[in-house]
Amino acid sequence: MSALDELRAFGRACGNLDGFTQRAAQEAAPLVEAEARKTAAAGKDPFGTTWQPKKDGGRPMVHAADHVHVRAVESSIEISLDGPGDPWHNEGTKGRPIRQVIPYAEAPDAILDAVEQGATVAFDAIMKGGS
Repeated sequence: MSALDELRAFGRACGNLDGFTQRAAQEAAPLVEAEARKTAAAGKDPFGTTWQPKKDGGRPMVHAADHVHVRAVESSIEISLDGPGDPWHNEGTKGRPIRQVIPYAEAPDAILDAVEQGATVAFDAIMKGGS
């Protein structure tokens, strides 16, 4: 393939980037979920800080990782918790200490890396002619 043919192929591939953000979100969602579950399973907040122990000294929320769910919603990635009490722990309300499971306002590097990895997979697939 000549350089001109390659340039034309690149131009055609760039024209297929309309759905890039949606595809990137779809590729990244399971990677983000894996990262969020990993830190929760380790008993840490999204930035790696260990949660405050229970009053008896035991480890809190040992099943928190099971309650983390991530999905792509159009061009966004939504992280949610579905366990009883999880939102209260995540925000520290109702007299409970903050034991953040999912990030809000700011994303940790591990989550950003997962999003970048998903975006890279989506971009590479589109540029190679995948839909």
